[in-house]
Amino acid sequence: SYDHQATIAGFQHHPEAAFQHPTASGSQQHNPAVFQQQITYGSQQHILAAAQPSTSAAAVSNNQTQHHQTLHHPPYQFESAPLLHQQQYPYQHQYQQQPRLKQLTSQEFEFIHKLGYFQSQLDSPRAEDLAAIECRSRIEISTEGRFSSIFLETTNLSALLVLEYAKRLPRFSSLNQNDQVSVLKGGSSKCVLLRTARCYDPLSNCVLFSPSLVYALVPDHFLPTYINPIITFFQKVHSYCLDNVEAALMTAIILFDQKARIVHINQVNDVQMTYLNLLNTYAKSKTFNYSERIKQILDILNDIRGLSGLYEEMVQSVGQSRGQFPKLLTELWKKA
Repeated sequence: SYDHQATIAGFQHHPEAAFQHPTASGSQQHNPAVFQQQITYGSQQHILAAAQPSTSAAAVSNNQTQHHQTLHHPPYQFESAPLLHQQQYPYQHQYQQQPRLKQLTSQEFEFIHKLGYFQSQLDSPRAEDLAAIECRSRIEISTEGRFSSIFLETTNLSALLVLEYAKRLPRFSSLNQNDQVSVLKGGSSKCVLLRTARCYDPLSNCVLFSPSLVYALVPDHFLPTYINPIITFFQKVHSYCLDNVEAALMTAIILFDQKARIVHINQVNDVQMTYLNLLNTYAKSKTFNYSERIKQILDILNDIRGLSGLYEEMVQSVGQSRGQFPKLLTELWKKA
């Protein structure tokens, strides 16, 4: 499991050089991508071809200026008290300016900015994809049929979005093809679980994938053995109020947290440490109590490790009751 104290201590051994420029590799592109409408699955090449970068990188940097303020926190300023009140505060001269939050370097800022942009794409499916799912769900006559249609198709679309996100991540393309496939297969369900948790509404106990694509986490749809721990996890994620950068870094950490069927394990571990190191840096730039924030995030990552198998079983049980299961989920989540 993640040991937050050991992890924080481990950050000190990784210099800032670990933050490689996302576009340093000639073959790596970091642009929004449009998924192919028809994809045939059944081999490693098909999974890796699920997302193809296509558009200009200019769109990534257009919003850099407007995000700069959110990533660089100015220090607190203390004004001198009016003379009228000096007798009420005899120790005013002892007040000192609070320590500054860590300032991000230009490389760190650009790295984080790109990850935040990619996360916004992961959180924002295309309108036509949402409309297609809604249209197919309306064909269903029964309430149960409509639920299973929405649940399975939104889960499948989330997996597609995770694949697209992974293909954009800096250093993903540096892995060999076998390790890329192992990373996607081993981490996709965990990333889909995290993305779904961020769509959870505790007031209605529903997952709001979009305003028109909603399903309730109730015993009518799921066995209590499935939904009770899942709901507890969703409530925890909601209470921690993750921002887009934290979610992006967590998704990257989850993807590269693979040991099974990995050929170059040290390389994968090194990539994961880059994102852990960046998480530490970002937390220091956001709050003085950064160690507590990192502890919360690693707590979520530990929960995801323990719940991913249960989540896969829950999705598969709905597919079995419906009599069909999305081909992509079958390929990604099938056991070797």
